[in-house]
Amino acid sequence: MATKGITVYLVRHGQTWFNHFNKMQGWSDSPLTENGIKDGTNTGVILRNVAFTHAYCSDTTRATRTADLILSKNVTGKIPLTVTPFFREQFYGYFEGEDSGQTWYMVGFPHGARTYPEILEKYGVDASKDFMHDADPFHEAEDARTYWTRLMKGFRQLRSENHEGDRVLMV
Repeated sequence: MATKGITVYLVRHGQTWFNHFNKMQGWSDSPLTENGIKDGTNTGVILRNVAFTHAYCSDTTRATRTADLILSKNVTGKIPLTVTPFFREQFYGYFEGEDSGQTWYMVGFPHGARTYPEILEKYGVDASKDFMHDADPFHEAEDARTYWTRLMKGFRQLRSENHEGDRVLMV
């Protein structure tokens, strides 16, 4: 007998000012731009008829604001929104707020890669996290193991708080 499982609708937060200016933004937080607000609202309209049972987002303002915009359009009415640090993006340590292109050049250059897409193509996403950690002069940027350990705690929480057939929004 097949089970339905939990359906998760994964939505990226709306555009922020750091996104607009091409700045590294993991745990740093900048507000949504007008386009980011429009995108969150439009996503809410697109998903308005999905009967969400629960919603999760990181504890960044950009994620909570986007989740609120989406849920404000939803026909389900008020549902629980769990705000948790487990779903934050990667922490970039020293590179938080720095120019993205310059950062990825510095991170990838010792490995023969000059851009983030080139790092991904040659080495993969986990290596990009490890390279970031190694390039951080303070070594506080998350490496792959630290990142995935934190994220998996969030997914375990999501599974424990929801049931078969539930529809979950995750921003």
